Amino acid sequence: MLRPTFTTRPINLLLIGRPGSGKRTLAQQLMRSPDMFFKVHVLEQSDSKWDNVSLVSMDYVFILVDMTNTTTSALLEQALARLTPEFLLTKTSIILTKVDQVTRWMVQEEDVHNMAVDYGCSSFFYMDLQNDALQKRQNEQLIRTIAIATHQLRNVHPLTAKIMENTPDPTWITDDAFQSPPAPDA
Repeated sequence: MLRPTFTTRPINLLLIGRPGSGKRTLAQQLMRSPDMFFKVHVLEQSDSKWDNVSLVSMDYVFILVDMTNTTTSALLEQALARLTPEFLLTKTSIILTKVDQVTRWMVQEEDVHNMAVDYGCSSFFYMDLQNDALQKRQNEQLIRTIAIATHQLRNVHPLTAKIMENTPDPTWITDDAFQSPPAPDA
């Protein structure tokens, strides 16, 4: 696949989930994107592989929760505990998979939400990996989320995002480029 012209490097994406949770299917869908170039890393088990993963180099993290697997809650909690608050707030989403198989659910949706919110992660997606029409729409939503988090949007200069990150109080920025910031309170 050719790299899009506005992407300077691949987006490093970490997929965390139990075997059979849909990591490979999701990775294949994301790799087909004409808008972004991904380098996908996979973490399946809660063992020493964590030590080999450098979160500093990751741009976004997806934690896949298989709603039909009871052991997925333990991996979710471990992943949430190991991620930094910055990642949990802006660079992590939880994907609930196999949502079409409600009668086979072994994990309570409310428990997953409560656990994630306790750690500070509030971005959730529901994936039906069997329905091709839904897959395309869900994939577009995931790519849009990654683009926003990694500042890979078209027609947005990367310097704009840097300026906004380094501005102590962006509320004073208006359309008037020559307006000075408000005077500090004495």
